[in-house]
Amino acid sequence: MPATISARTAALTVALASATVLGTLVLPAAATAAPTTSAVTASTAAEDIERPQGPVGPLKTDASRSRLSSAALPAGAPITRSAVIARAKTWADAKVPYSMNDYLDGYRTDCSGLVSMAWNLGTNAWTGNLDTYANRITKSELKKGDMLLFHNPSNPTSGSHVVLFERWTDSSKTSYVGIEQTPPHAVRRTIPYAYFNNSGSYVPYRYKNITEDVTATRDHDYTGDLKDDLLGVDSAGTLRLYSGNGSSGVNFTRDRRRLDRHGQGRRRGLQRRRRRRPRRHQEDHRRTLPLHRQRRGRVQVHQ
Repeated sequence: MPATISARTAALTVALASATVLGTLVLPAAATAAPTTSAVTASTAAEDIERPQGPVGPLKTDASRSRLSSAALPAGAPITRSAVIARAKTWADAKVPYSMNDYLDGYRTDCSGLVSMAWNLGTNAWTGNLDTYANRITKSELKKGDMLLFHNPSNPTSGSHVVLFERWTDSSKTSYVGIEQTPPHAVRRTIPYAYFNNSGSYVPYRYKNITEDVTATRDHDYTGDLKDDLLGVDSAGTLRLYSGNGSSGVNFTRDRRRLDRHGQGRRRGLQRRRRRRPRRHQEDHRRTLPLHRQRRGRVQVHQ
């Protein structure tokens, strides 16, 4: 690997380590912006190239190689969509050279190796078996972290390809921002749907262990403490409630009715107590008034 590529790779170690935190990663605006025109221009002829893939196999744990992540997730663990894209971007940003024989952070630096790394499979897959780690979806269902897979039965080793989908460029859904490992190096760019060539042969898939990014809603107080609560999906795909007082998550899907009943009762109690305070203070104040003014205010005072 050239010295400049090694330097970029080393500099991105921290970025990937941060990206592997499940459910908490939000990419900055610069990371989600569309690639510039100069970075994405490519002709169909230029993309009609062979991309030889290496064999299926375990991770290569060569300590002498630079690693993009010093705090990797457990192999095969659930991973958020933002974390998948952040992991893939580390190779694209470092312009990791395409090779069916070289490995980086345990993964082959070819097209299927990039997807294996981004999905944190814990093994090196290839286009012939990547679909076994995923479920087939439709074009309209594509979200960031999904893949577009072309396995060419007539030339499976060198004529196949796979791309990670990041997002649509606009509402027409005729092109998208994708991340791929392709000669001469990994790249993030705008791609016409489904690809520059063999477009009709690319099939969208969703990784079985991918999870949605945590999002907050501020439309209900389920715990009754008059504070906004957070609803989010954990790494196992379970909807959980994180109350506004900082308590840990509870299974919202299972316990929603109980929480709602508890929240309504607790909320009503707090509201009643808050309403009582002004009346008590007002009554204490009127005790000091002359008797005729107490009667005028219809306050019953027992001496």
